[in-house]
Amino acid sequence: MGARAARVLARFMDVARHWFDRICDPVSRAAIVEAAWRSIVDAELGLRAEVDGLTALLAQARAEAQPAAESEAIVSMREDIAGLRVQLNRADVTLQELKQSVDGLLAWIRAQQEQKIGVRTRRAGVFERLRMIGRPTATRISSSGPSETS
Repeated sequence: MGARAARVLARFMDVARHWFDRICDPVSRAAIVEAAWRSIVDAELGLRAEVDGLTALLAQARAEAQPAAESEAIVSMREDIAGLRVQLNRADVTLQELKQSVDGLLAWIRAQQEQKIGVRTRRAGVFERLRMIGRPTATRISSSGPSETS
């Protein structure tokens, strides 16, 4: 592997480790989710405000415009509203995808934590067995009391 590829890989690993650490930290993870959620909600509120504004303009145009000009403006505004509704639907889909990603990520984090706990437990059992092997037979204590030596 070339030096440039090694640097790129090292940078990728640094970024991945940074995000992994942030995701494993409950406070950082909550901040990430909140920022993503806030971004989506802000975008949706902006789109809704724009739809409401265009709807109001449409109502005003109907009241003020001449019949021929009114129909052109209405068509244009309806197209704008339709486009905004498409954007709003995309934002809703993005929100659902984000919710699914967060749910999947949380399940993965829980699995990682459970795996770490399992490794620690297995490691503790191995150390206990090693301690027992290192003791002379006369000093071993079984679960039913001191053992008899033959």
